[in-house]
Amino acid sequence: MTIRTTALLAVSVNVTPSKGYKGDSFNLSASWDSGGVGPFNVSINWGDGSYTNLSTTSKSISRSHVYSSTGNFTAKVSVDDEYTAASGSGSDSVEVRSSLSASLSSDKTTGDIPLTVNFICAMSGGYTPYNWSLTYGDGGSDSGQRATEGEVFPGHTYTQVGTFTATLTVTDALGLSKIVKSTIKAGAIITQNIMQILLPTIVGLVFIKYAYKK
Repeated sequence: MTIRTTALLAVSVNVTPSKGYKGDSFNLSASWDSGGVGPFNVSINWGDGSYTNLSTTSKSISRSHVYSSTGNFTAKVSVDDEYTAASGSGSDSVEVRSSLSASLSSDKTTGDIPLTVNFICAMSGGYTPYNWSLTYGDGGSDSGQRATEGEVFPGHTYTQVGTFTATLTVTDALGLSKIVKSTIKAGAIITQNIMQILLPTIVGLVFIKYAYKK
């Protein structure tokens, strides 16, 4: 006569990364002690309403999962040994946030020099704190750190005529970066208006001079 006793399987679970972004893939690995015989019925509860069920003769598994919502989730792995009726479970937790977002705007994009532009640098999502840097396209720059979601308001004065590209780079605490750009035209409007005003006069003078010579 064979007597089977119910034992407890020690299940170890590890999910990487422990922090990530919605839509990214998270990798789960699980293993259990040598007390089991198998085959093993394994159920993975990802913590977001999703489940993965499988049967295996191995004493370890690896699976991946994409979280489609944000939050803190506990992935739990339950293992049952069909032969010995031994069972056990283990879990690991992950934090999922929306991806980093950044935007760059300003109170003006064109004007005569000296042109003072007040920029609005907005950052949200991802993991705080944020490191940000703004290059103005003319050799000038500003940078700093923001502890929470929100905006910073650097200002800059353009003293040269030209078209410049302001570039905002925001990096969150996990190293994810977003880059956004904005175009600033310094001196373009007044120069264009002067030419529009003077051109007819210049043409008229040339015509009169030509007619006088004839």
